[in-house]
Amino acid sequence: MTLRPLDVYREFFPEFTPSPFQQDIIEQTVTDLDVWRETLMYWASNDYRPQSIGKMLEYYSNYLISSV
Repeated sequence: MTLRPLDVYREFFPEFTPSPFQQDIIEQTVTDLDVWRETLMYWASNDYRPQSIGKMLEYYSNYLISSV
């Protein structure tokens, strides 16, 4: 079974379910699960809101760019 970005998100934030729109954005944006996992670890360890999907994806995109 292949993990999807939402599966990884739920590992870190099982108590929050993103809206259908947020779920679509996550699935369309996230292409690197290792970077996504690092993003979620950073987010959770800083006790940021799991609902802030837009900001989370912005951090993810910046992380991707800086790791190239």
